Amino acid sequence: MLVTLGCEIRLPRDLQKINLLSRNVYSHPNTPGVLTISLSIQNEAVFAQPYPLVEISFLDKNNNVMALRRFTPANT
Repeated sequence: MLVTLGCEIRLPRDLQKINLLSRNVYSHPNTPGVLTISLSIQNEAVFAQPYPLVEISFLDKNNNVMALRRFTPANT
């Protein structure tokens, strides 16, 4: 017999333990006017945890957002 108790189990999460190791932004080698962005992140927690949404934005000299894109772990 299966009994549901209505409790919720929360998996551990510590975004401070997900660190940006490297990042690069450079012109695409084959397509003019296109940028390529690469980054490496690592979970340094002692437990497995999902990676967060990553947001990349480009700002003009007045800090106005000129371009913005969000990447979920499924996009990577």
